[in-house]
Amino acid sequence: MNSNKNQPGILIRGAKENNLKNITLEIPHGKITMITGVSGSGKSSLAFDTLLAEAKRRFFSTLSHYSRQYLDAGSRPKIDQMKYLLPGIGMVQRETNPNARATIASTTDIGELLGTLMAKFGTQQCPQHQKPTAKLTMNEICSHLQKILDQKEALICAPIATKKKGHFKKEFQEFNQRGYRQIIVNDVIYSLSNPPAISSTQKNTIKAVIDHLIISQSTTSRLFRSVQTALNLGKGILEVLSPPPPNQSTPKKGSMTFSLLGGCGQCGFSWPSLDPRYFSTNSLGQCSFCLGLGECQEKSLPCCVCKATGLNPDLEFITFSDLNILSMHRLPMA
Repeated sequence: MNSNKNQPGILIRGAKENNLKNITLEIPHGKITMITGVSGSGKSSLAFDTLLAEAKRRFFSTLSHYSRQYLDAGSRPKIDQMKYLLPGIGMVQRETNPNARATIASTTDIGELLGTLMAKFGTQQCPQHQKPTAKLTMNEICSHLQKILDQKEALICAPIATKKKGHFKKEFQEFNQRGYRQIIVNDVIYSLSNPPAISSTQKNTIKAVIDHLIISQSTTSRLFRSVQTALNLGKGILEVLSPPPPNQSTPKKGSMTFSLLGGCGQCGFSWPSLDPRYFSTNSLGQCSFCLGLGECQEKSLPCCVCKATGLNPDLEFITFSDLNILSMHRLPMA
């Protein structure tokens, strides 16, 4: 029985589902409760066919009639009474291929729901300056580039796809016809006159190179036109990369992202157009140090970069109700 009288547990009276024999019990909230017994004693009948079934049925009853017509709420379990019940999640025991990145959040899909929440409603800040990434105009983006990259070479690029499947043959042909000369596929620069063959089952990150120039006061007009073109093609987002060293085809490490949707007032940093993939250890949101595992493989110690969450530490600067996705993943179950 739950000793806290101010917070009563789940009260089940007269459970008779399957082979349960008029069972009455109370299950405390906020604690781990184990149901044990010999085979056939009714463990699953109590946990799944009674407790979980009634939790699902009550939750479905709160939905609209339109939504309920697509769901199987099930029938009311054989009980005399059930009180103080909260919505529940059931995890069925099954054989699965082991995944080192699997967590309770990923197994129950709670992680994807939290990712959707943060992508749609999170407050975004610059990871370097902790300033809100307010909207930037095209002139402000150009001013930032001239200030930061004065007398330096730069590739002005438009993001086309971020880890998406497809062969992109049609897009490459269109870019070539429109006068673009280079495309970046998975961090390698190719000529659009001889683009790479891409498997339609492979996830690719693709950027169209709009211009390769030295940024200076004398190239202001050219920079503005290139930025405008990149923003139009990239649907409001552009990336600026450093050209590769001589005789190489991979741009130097480090890039800047700018967006008409937002940007840091000090350095111009902008978050990309976010979706749940950016908050997943199995996709765009994984920590680059531990590759989403949450621990250092060589020493089997918790990753100090992502605080053992497996997530990109920069995601700490996207918050909802004073919480970020890393702190959410570290919350206790109860």
